[in-house]
Amino acid sequence: METALNITWMVIVLMFAAGFVAGIVDAIAGGGGLISIPSLLLTGIPPVNAIACDQIQSLMGLVTSLGYFSKKGQISYSKNFLFPAIAFATGALGAYFVVSVLNSTNLMYAIALIFIYVAFYIFFSPTAFYGRSAKLSPLRFSIVIVPLLGFYDGFVGVASGLFTILGLNYFLGYNAKKSVANAKLINTASDLAAIFIFISMGKVLWKLALPMGLGSVLGGFLGSKVVDTKGAKIVRPLLIVVAFLASFSIIATLWNFHNGPKPI
Repeated sequence: METALNITWMVIVLMFAAGFVAGIVDAIAGGGGLISIPSLLLTGIPPVNAIACDQIQSLMGLVTSLGYFSKKGQISYSKNFLFPAIAFATGALGAYFVVSVLNSTNLMYAIALIFIYVAFYIFFSPTAFYGRSAKLSPLRFSIVIVPLLGFYDGFVGVASGLFTILGLNYFLGYNAKKSVANAKLINTASDLAAIFIFISMGKVLWKLALPMGLGSVLGGFLGSKVVDTKGAKIVRPLLIVVAFLASFSIIATLWNFHNGPKPI
């Protein structure tokens, strides 16, 4: 059952545009949720529904990027074969936790704080996207780090792609392009698991999710090509600005949120 919303053609176009930009950002450096989730919240829907719709658009863009990078031979399937299974299981757990445990107000505060943290981390980590020495083997990374990434992606998903890229870079020593490519393996699995939970509990608002998802497909393809040619550096200033603006916007809406639509 969907929340009663007045979906106009203007809203549909705006969702498509937001999904397109989010798809580009997600494909290049993760963090497309910094654009898509605030856009969804502006429609007045509850945070849980915004996260559910964001997972749909994210998955559509991720599948596009995963296919692109697979054809380019940039994903290490043989070494990282455990990533999808573990991310799927913990992503489902994270999504269940969102739907069953947190209330809307607490979730909005959590999202705002995550945005602020992301902005400061990127700002004070100018070399974060460069290759470095590996600290963990792929197996240990699968057992220790992937469950955290999968749970977080299913739990909120905001900037989960960015966190996954940084994790691959920091713990496995992958450079920017390899980190971006292999992050799709983890995030696609955890997104898919989360979507099963959200759909089963009726949290996806398809009139918003599908236009945004179609935009994300186009953005994901374009962003993947940009990674191949220019790397992830171009998105860093954008993520810092968007993260700060999004956090302040979400905090401001808390004052009036209790008068808006109730969670499903």
